[in-house]
Amino acid sequence: MNSGKAKFRLLIVGNKPPPIGGVSIHVQRLMDEIGELFPKERVAFYDLKDFFIVSYLRAIYKADVVHLHASSSVFRLLTAFLCLVFRRKLISTVHGDLMRFDRLRNALDLAAVRLAAHTIVLNEHSLAIARRVTQNVSLMSAFIMSRVQENIDEKDLKQIADLSRKHKIYATNAFDVTFDKEGREIYGILSLVKLFEEKDDFALVISDPSGKYKPYVIEKHGFVPYNVYFLSYPHDSRGVLKVADGFIRNTSTDGDSLSVHEALDMHVMCFCTDVVSRPKGTVTYSRVDELGDMLSSNAGSINGYRRVDTMKEITKLYVKLGM
Repeated sequence: MNSGKAKFRLLIVGNKPPPIGGVSIHVQRLMDEIGELFPKERVAFYDLKDFFIVSYLRAIYKADVVHLHASSSVFRLLTAFLCLVFRRKLISTVHGDLMRFDRLRNALDLAAVRLAAHTIVLNEHSLAIARRVTQNVSLMSAFIMSRVQENIDEKDLKQIADLSRKHKIYATNAFDVTFDKEGREIYGILSLVKLFEEKDDFALVISDPSGKYKPYVIEKHGFVPYNVYFLSYPHDSRGVLKVADGFIRNTSTDGDSLSVHEALDMHVMCFCTDVVSRPKGTVTYSRVDELGDMLSSNAGSINGYRRVDTMKEITKLYVKLGM
């Protein structure tokens, strides 16, 4: 792009790791890619970990286009209002499912969608809801391929290799011990541990960069089964996918999982709960006992998956808004 014609700055608002999570990883990868596409002087980042209202007002005022990545309905509406006051164009990426909160927060969410110059949603359900209040909405994947990998310790790779000699390896991950509004464990790790305890032919490798899940499982279950292995430090889970026979996303709620796309992109079979629409090639289930039957029967395939080019779509949107 011709930087000589640049007349505005793009402000990305969100969190980058740490802590590691689907949204923070997406923002980190987005910033990495933008750094390759646009001159640095045209792009700024506002880290929500350092939020202060005065600095936030100043950052929005200096920008012409704001791209927001935030989970809070209140904060999304606040940012939409500020952009309206300052006459800035707001792109808001909704990383969760619209209408997943209580009545008040859902109303705030829809108001924020209505006020934004453009909203990006991650699934068909959210797209249908957003289109009730605006046509300035796009369905995009949150998946951006990383250029960098964090290595897994050699001793852990050896342990996983030893497991793979006697068991089919399935991978899953969790970014922290968290619960949804119904009090359910979002990543469903405990139910997977109980399932694999009964599956002698299978082994489960759990990527948990927070390091909190193993103590949680021991507290709730009493022990970790011999065929369940935790990687309790920051690492690139693609290292596990290289030796895995399948990937499991046992979540009670979700957006557009980066891990699912990474697995499918590596031709690894994916088994996911049907709580949101999933990419083509994913095998979905409703209950963990259904997953157990699927694993035992060797069901599923990755036919139909196509690699997504999220950066191409986001770049088109930036260009449409003036860059």
